[in-house]
Amino acid sequence: MMQLKLLYDKWIKGNPIANCNLWTTNIGIKNKTLSKISDINSTEWVYPIEPWGHLMYSLNIEAIDDYANFFEAIPIKVIQQINNDNGKLLINYSHEGWVSEWSLKGFYLGAKNTGIKFKNIILVLNDYNLEDKLNKFKEKYNIEDYPNVINYSFYLTASSNHFYQNYKNTNLYIKHINAIKPYKFICLNRRLDLHRVVLMSEILNEIKDESLISFDKTLITNEVPNLFIQRPDIQIKFNNLPNKVIADREDIENTNGYQHENEDLFLQSYVSIVTETSFYIDNDFISEKIWKPLYQFHPFIVVGRPHLLKYLREIGFKTFDWLIDETYDTIENNDLRMEAIIKQIKKLNDISIYELDNIIKTNFNILKHNHDLLNAFGKQIQITEDYFIKNIKNNNYSYIDIYKELKLQLPTKTI
Repeated sequence: MMQLKLLYDKWIKGNPIANCNLWTTNIGIKNKTLSKISDINSTEWVYPIEPWGHLMYSLNIEAIDDYANFFEAIPIKVIQQINNDNGKLLINYSHEGWVSEWSLKGFYLGAKNTGIKFKNIILVLNDYNLEDKLNKFKEKYNIEDYPNVINYSFYLTASSNHFYQNYKNTNLYIKHINAIKPYKFICLNRRLDLHRVVLMSEILNEIKDESLISFDKTLITNEVPNLFIQRPDIQIKFNNLPNKVIADREDIENTNGYQHENEDLFLQSYVSIVTETSFYIDNDFISEKIWKPLYQFHPFIVVGRPHLLKYLREIGFKTFDWLIDETYDTIENNDLRMEAIIKQIKKLNDISIYELDNIIKTNFNILKHNHDLLNAFGKQIQITEDYFIKNIKNNNYSYIDIYKELKLQLPTKTI
């Protein structure tokens, strides 16, 4: 079991305060020790900074208040010791996404202007298209030197461990393989972003009688009125929808995260329609929404960013081309991808529920593979954490994807 020594410069009543006065999640690692800045002359510590909320504020990009780039708040003596190779700067934003040119530029300029050695900086980010974005950024600005980058899916680790701990004494396989389910689809929505408004407007009336769906019109985002100006046809359809549709919980606004899954909803339905966090915005991270149906033996259609299914296959999961035309995942034009997704949902809806049951049961070994792989991640979380810590301590890489590297090390047999 590997240990990671985290260095904090502010303490109150024996407890660390987030470095640079930002909220902290303690990087989601159990195997760590906490040290005060008085230990700065020791070696092999990391100084963690964990931005919370949207990165544009903590990187001073398009900020509407007096936010400053958090690099400016790092104590001089910490910077000096990092540059003396006694410690490292660890910036963890793996609980969110928002990786694009402006954030990569913000990290680069913050580090460069503060004078910190790039080789002693580690960015822990969460974006399945991260390597491609990083390469394009470096090529565009003719940059060779950049901080080390680790791609780490916070929600894969957190969700898989949650599932394993909560269901290890429950035989979900037997429940699902034997279930005769009354609904074809499940589609759960909280905040009504643009893509969810478009999707519900286009498909709800066609699938509502055979689906478990949730949404609340009071939770529309600020961008929706502009959508209605551009798409009056969508506004008309949306206005004709019910104000609120409930799948299980009335308090939709307060339902989020991987600890709010309802097993019964999955046991009553065959296919998940997953409305991921982002669709039109270049925010390619995977939230807990994907891991729930994978664990609950569901094939799914993801209403999200392109190439998500491709990444899932690259880290060992199997997708559902035996049921769904998954070429929608390759379509980078947002409007065309939405059209392809809606077409697939309607095509599945035309299948009788008995035929759908037969197709899914025939291919149930694929759903079991995904369930077992998540169980393996959850049961062997120590492998993930040790590998993560190992790469924080090492200096022999510029980019690494934790889950692509771990793919062959984690068993896919039943746990």
